[in-house]
Parts: sequence; structure tokens; C-alpha cells
Amino acid sequence: MNARQTISGAITLGVIVSCTNLVGIGDAPPTKLTCGELLHGDCETCGVASCCQELEACAASPSCGPLERCLDACTNDPSCRSQCTIDHATNDSTYPTLASCLASSCDVECGPACGWTADIAPPAVAAACRSCIVANACGLVSTCLANPGCYSTALCVNSAPVPDVTEECATQDPYGATLFKGTVSQIAGKCASDCALGEYWTCVGHVSWPRSSGASTSLVVRAFDIVQQTPIPYVTMRLCAETTPDCAIPLETEQGDSLGFATFTPKIFGGAGNTGPTGFLDIQADCVLYPELFYWSFPLTQDKFQTYASGASPDEITELANSSKVTLNLSEGHVLVQTFDCRNSYASNVTITVSDLAADSKVIYFSQGQPDLTRSVSDSTGSAGVFNVPVGSHTLTVAYNGVNEIEHVTFYVRAGTLTYVLASPTPPQ
Repeated sequence: MNARQTISGAITLGVIVSCTNLVGIGDAPPTKLTCGELLHGDCETCGVASCCQELEACAASPSCGPLERCLDACTNDPSCRSQCTIDHATNDSTYPTLASCLASSCDVECGPACGWTADIAPPAVAAACRSCIVANACGLVSTCLANPGCYSTALCVNSAPVPDVTEECATQDPYGATLFKGTVSQIAGKCASDCALGEYWTCVGHVSWPRSSGASTSLVVRAFDIVQQTPIPYVTMRLCAETTPDCAIPLETEQGDSLGFATFTPKIFGGAGNTGPTGFLDIQADCVLYPELFYWSFPLTQDKFQTYASGASPDEITELANSSKVTLNLSEGHVLVQTFDCRNSYASNVTITVSDLAADSKVIYFSQGQPDLTRSVSDSTGSAGVFNVPVGSHTLTVAYNGVNEIEHVTFYVRAGTLTYVLASPTPPQ
């Protein structure tokens, strides 16, 4: 299950709009225009008349300016524009403010806003992605881009290094975040293949964990049956330190409510400005849930992170094993992995490797939630698993194209237990 249901699905918009003809940023003050920037043709006339203040703010911004210079040099080539937003990534509010002004006031003069797809996809597929969005999602994308809150949410999500930061993006402008979610959903439904959703890896090699914003955080976990797609009520969850795999002395113990929710308040050692806590949850619910260890796999740094602990009943685990042609070894455990790309979207076409497997261990991939023995990479759900993993500490490695390692996570396996791991891109080893 996706760990950030509020605003992420299978894709994030990223930086997808800019006036394609904005020029002159950083140059000597223009003599033709009083607002500080030049736009070409009809876009120039409309932009100066309607967005002069926004143009001046962008010109004065050390991040908005370089991005617009790069975009102008592309002469509207989608692949070039996509690369610009990689090389000059920004979360500066001046950029969405300018882009939203042009989208709402100069859509005709500067070109349809839904065509400004600079960062919706990797450069190699940017042209195909743009064509698909213009054909299938133009109205909703234009509405989003004309709303500064929606566009700011897109920028925030695009630059979020870990899932709880992504979650925090939804709180900055609730209406904009809701509009963004709907836009993402439509693009994902119409253009997933053209935009190579789940295959954005530009962050690999330079991921760094953020620092905490306070002395503690709120971790909200919902126990969820991944087979039935229903919450699991009244489960017992124990918050455990990463260094104590037996969880003999839990940090906190909570019982889930009727909807499966439990809330923890883990402390951030050293307080604000430090790397947040990692760890895992030990989850038990007698016969309704196969015993589970849940690893969120990154340091919590924001005020709140809400996620799903996806599991299954003992009978469902047995059924999944039978479908995978596996005989469960009761002296070993099992692993379920949910992988994500650099935009915290489900990671497509990745492989997983788990260290120190046994002769009876078996790696499986899924097709729309069901084991698929013909697959050797993840599908659009980003899910994979391993049956019969020996008890002890293991390292998960996620790779794309078979060789490019993008994620490394260490976790523990117990006998007769499912270990559920969220795997987002990690800092270089």
C-alpha cells in the first residue's frame, strides 16, 4: 500500500509550467519594459500587462531566475525543459506565483498551460508525456497551474526527499493540495506509460536525510489488510528502537481503534535540527493478522507522518504462498516490500535483492496485487516479496535496470512473522 495516501498516488506533477518565452533574467535591465523582464510576442504583451510584479520577483530570485533562463534557451523543447528543472530545481514561492499568473491571465498568449510539462517526466519521455497530457488532461492541469496553492504543492512534493516531508506538503494549502491530488490522479489514469510514472531517479546518488523541525513527531499508523483492502481494528502495536530487534522493552505500546489507527509520539534525540528517529513497529492481532514487523525506513523529521502498515491474515499468507508455489517454512519469516521512486511514487520496473537468503527462499513480484511468477521486475504497484527468509538481520537492495542501486534498507526477520518494508531512495552508501 502507498504510504502517503493524502497527496501521492502513482506520480507527482513536479515542475510542469513556465512561460516558455521568458528571457533576459540576470541580464542588464531592459529598456523596453518597466517590469524588468522580456517576453516574446503576444506572451510579452500579456505578461507585462498582467504579471509585471511576478516577473520582477522572479528576476530578483536566485533560483527562479536561473530556471527561467534555462527554460528560455530550450525554445520549448520538452526534453530540454525537463532537464532544466532537474538542474535548477526550486521550491521558491516566486516561481509558482509567476507560473500561476501566466497560466490564469495569459493562457492563450503564452500557449496552453497544460502543455508546459517541463518536469512531469524524465527527459527521455518528456515529449510523449506532454502530448498525452495535452490530449487527455488539459483542463484539470490548467486549473491546477492557475492556482498558486496547487502549483506550490506540486513543487513541494517534487522536492520532498522522504515520505513524511511529502505528507507535510499537503498541509500548506489544503485546497491546493486537494486540487493537486485530483490532477495527479487524472494524469496517472491517462498517461502513466507515456510519462514513465514510477521511474524518476534523478535524486539517486545525492539523497540526504533532512533535519528535524521539532523535539518530537507524531507517527500515525493504520493496520490494513492488503488482500481484502480493509482496515484491521484493535491491533496491538509496539514502537521499537532499531537497535532492539526483539523489542523486549518497547518505547511505546498502543492499541489500534475501530478503524485500525494508532498514534505514537517518538522523540527526536537532540531535538530540533537533528536527524529524526528510525525504528519499527511490532504488530500483533491474534488470528486476524499474521504477526508483523513494520519498517518505515527513514528518519522522521516532520510534525506528523501518517502511513499504512499493510499486512494479511495467516490464511491469506498461506494462500499467497500457494499461489507462488511456495511451501511456508515455519522456522523462517517472510518479507513484503513497497518501493518508491524519487518522487515518492510507486516504483515500476525495479528489482529487489535480500542478503543471506536460504535455499528455500523465493523472491516474487506482483501484477495488480497478485503474485506473478512470470515477472522479474515490479509492476506499477511497486510491490515485491520474499518467502522463507532466515531469522536475523538482512539488507534490502533495490535497483533499476538491473544494476543501478537506488535503495538500501536494513531490517530484521523473525520466525513466523511478516516484515513489511517501505523503501524510498536512500543516501549513497
